[in-house]
Amino acid sequence: MDLMASDSRVLEEPAPGVMLSELADSSVNLNLRLWVVATEYWDVLFDLTRRGKETFDEQGIEIPYPQTVVHRAERAE
Repeated sequence: MDLMASDSRVLEEPAPGVMLSELADSSVNLNLRLWVVATEYWDVLFDLTRRGKETFDEQGIEIPYPQTVVHRAERAE
């Protein structure tokens, strides 16, 4: 919410919001709902995405990446 409030391109009405959309296997998915002038949509989208990641990094919040661990059994001779 702070990121949206600090961006002058985000319109105050209708009020922006953040919604939890999914508790996935390797992530917590959030949706931002905000309104901007149509010609600024892509710039705001990319800027908020970048600033969100930078804020997570500053706060020590890591984004989990799916991984698979494979164990190989040794054959007895």
